[in-house]
Amino acid sequence: MVSGSKKRVLVAGATGFIGKAVVAELLDKDYFVYALVRKEKRIEYSDHSNLKVLSLEISKNSDWTKQLPKIDVIISCLASRSGCERDANFVDYSLNSDLLNFGLKIKLQHF
Repeated sequence: MVSGSKKRVLVAGATGFIGKAVVAELLDKDYFVYALVRKEKRIEYSDHSNLKVLSLEISKNSDWTKQLPKIDVIISCLASRSGCERDANFVDYSLNSDLLNFGLKIKLQHF
């Protein structure tokens, strides 16, 4: 259960190189972390009491943000794997845009 005084942080791209470091640092500083990962992706620290892994099926034609919990902060570590234009457009632009729009809708404190 999340304490009322703990900031709830969503880390998107939590299994990447930078995302893992961000999750580790947040947990070390006693934040409650929601780690957003691709379906069936594993994450370190999965047994930590301040960590909840959100394994979502994310697609272009669905509002996957409806599945996100109440949060205070979003940290996006999303990056396309291949760097090709199609991947970059979907991951680097579209998914970050979806997260930002979700944040605006819930009046997020920080993105």
